[in-house]
Formats: sequence, C-alpha cells, structure tokens
Amino acid sequence: MPIHRVTVRSWWAALSTLTCLTGCGVLAHIADRYLAGDASDDANAMHAPSSALLAEGSTPADVTVSASVAEAPPVEADSRDAQGAAAEAAPLPSPLAVPGNHLRLWVTADQGLTCASNRVSRWADQSGNGNDATLMSNQLGPQCQITPAHAVGDVDLPYFSAPVSDANANPADETLDVDLTYLANGGYSLFVVERRWADYGEDNTTRQEMFLGTTLPLAAQSLAGCSAVVPNQGLAFGYVYYNGPPNLTLDHDCNTLSVAFASVPTPPPSALGEETAVLDTARGRELWANGSPIAVDTSTAVVVHATGGAIGRGFLAEVGLGYDERFRGDIAEVLAYDAALEDSDRVAVEAYLAHHWNLTF
Repeated sequence: MPIHRVTVRSWWAALSTLTCLTGCGVLAHIADRYLAGDASDDANAMHAPSSALLAEGSTPADVTVSASVAEAPPVEADSRDAQGAAAEAAPLPSPLAVPGNHLRLWVTADQGLTCASNRVSRWADQSGNGNDATLMSNQLGPQCQITPAHAVGDVDLPYFSAPVSDANANPADETLDVDLTYLANGGYSLFVVERRWADYGEDNTTRQEMFLGTTLPLAAQSLAGCSAVVPNQGLAFGYVYYNGPPNLTLDHDCNTLSVAFASVPTPPPSALGEETAVLDTARGRELWANGSPIAVDTSTAVVVHATGGAIGRGFLAEVGLGYDERFRGDIAEVLAYDAALEDSDRVAVEAYLAHHWNLTF
C-alpha cells in the first residue's frame, strides 16, 4: 500500500493563510484551548464539522461556534522556563491546532495531573469528554515530581516505573485506568509522546512495554501462545521484545504490526519522541515515529473488545511465566481518536505535538 507522506514543513506552507500565535513558548500550556463546534449538536462536540479544531491559545470558556479554524489569542511564555523565553524571542511557526472531530481522549502532562505523595491519582481529559484516566483501588499509580530528570522544562512528566521483576504480580501497579471502549469495531488514530528508561528484553522471554492498551476478555486470557487464542480480542500499543532489541508494535492480540526500534541508550533515557498508530478499515494499519512512516500492513481487522483500558499497560490481565506489559518510562501526552484521520489531520496532530514538546521531526 503506498504511503502518501505529508511533511510538517509542507503542512506549515499549506496553513500559511492562518493567523500566527505570537509569544508562543516551547511548552505553551494547553489550558488555553477551545473547541470550535457545531451549534446544532452542543451535546456532542465530537460531531462538529470536520474543520473544527482544538487550538493552542484559548480557554475552555472561549468555546466558539464556527465551521472554520478559530483564531487564538497570544500565549505568554512561562517566565520560569528559559526555553519558553527563548521561544518568545523567536516564536515557532503557528497556528497549531488539533482536529476535534472524533477526538475522544486527550491527556497532557502540563494540564490536569493530580499528584499526591509523589504519585499520580488522576489525569484529567482535555478533549471535553470527561474521559479522565484514574487510579483503581490498590494501584500505586505512576510517580510524579520525583526528580528533574522526569520533566521537560518546568513540566513534570508522569513516570511509569513498574519494577523489572516477575516478583510483583500486580499488572495494574503504576498504571492508570481509562475508557477505550470507543476503539472497538472501527478505525482509530492514537498519538503518544514518551521516552523509555529501560529495555526489557534481556532474558529469553517475550516482554512488552505498552503505553496504551485494553484487557482481553476472560476467554482470551491465555499465555499458551497465539495458536490457542482468537486474534483481535484486544489492543496494545507500545514496545515488544522478541528475545532481543525492541520493536514498536500495534498488537490486536495475535494480529500484530511491528517494526524494529532503537534501544534505550546507556545511560538512559531514550530521547523524547512521538509515535502514531492508525487503523483504517479500508486501507490497513500504519505506524509512524516522529512524523515519518515506519511500518504498514493491509490488515483491516477491527478490535472486537476494548474494555479495561489503561495508560501504561498492555492487554494481559496478569503477570506470570515471564510476561509483563507495563511501561517503564515517561508519558507526556496521549490523544485517541475513534476514526482513522485523514493525512492532513494526522499531520496537524503530529505538528502540534512536535511544537508542544520541542521535538525535531
């Protein structure tokens, strides 16, 4: 299947007629965003026109009914952030906006994190759906505000640091529960900004480090191998280790798209990066890293079940026999759409994330 790549550079040129945000910091806070929706459907902003955008530079109180890209007011750089001050002197190209159509989940480290006793207990959804990531009872939750190493500028990142050990048999430790049921039985687009602090393939077992996933139904919770299970029963997006270096993977439970990926350097961590996974029910699946296509297949099979969603874990319900699917690293931002975005919309999200976290694509 041919991949029509649209670069971030060409996307800026295509948007040259739009208004530029001035004074935009490298980490412009997303408290200043809004949804331009459809007045005929106030109860469900996700049914807004396809041109509806969530844009940096406005507040939720500034909701505007419009079918066009709305102009956003200037955003002042954070005076505590030297990078932000530098960006104010030489602002990056803008405007930057996130398509609001089909957006179901949007969590970002610089907005809505509840941190108590150095643990995240809630990560508030910024999509307008109230789809917060929360802490189930008896979960530890990801760490927060622990060292400057787990921050970008003045933004603290949740650190998913599940121990590299089979001794801890609770797969929910240091994860957050989140609704992902809308990913079942259709296309989707997933975006994650993350950096790893450990690789988990050093022993002769298949290990996984997933930053987003669902739980398999009881009938499919088998560790006997794919020959014993029906595929497409759940979803996991992250890294898998086949007795060696990591592969970035989009796994529909035994229906997998994977591609070799760089290992965590010594000393860690890996660089902060952005990964995209898309299921198009007409074209197939695609994986992207930092704005570039890295893997594609023609499987159009949908995920049948998408309950038990989590940030920081894949779809195994228990840890055992050398299997562990908890992520070990920082997760800065997650966006989930219940449709395969058009290339222009996908590039818009990736361009926003590159600007937001000062990534080089």
